[in-house]
Amino acid sequence: MLSSETVDEVRTLIQEAIAFHLEALAEDGMLIPQPRTLCEYLEPLSA
Repeated sequence: MLSSETVDEVRTLIQEAIAFHLEALAEDGMLIPQPRTLCEYLEPLSA
């Protein structure tokens, strides 16, 4: 979960997290998956 003051800051944090993850995969000799997009809208769970 990310928390930030602006949407732009959240985007930057997400980009940094993805880059960090891809670097770790490469360092471990693992394959980097092909990019894909997944978008879903979920209804909140009722309490």
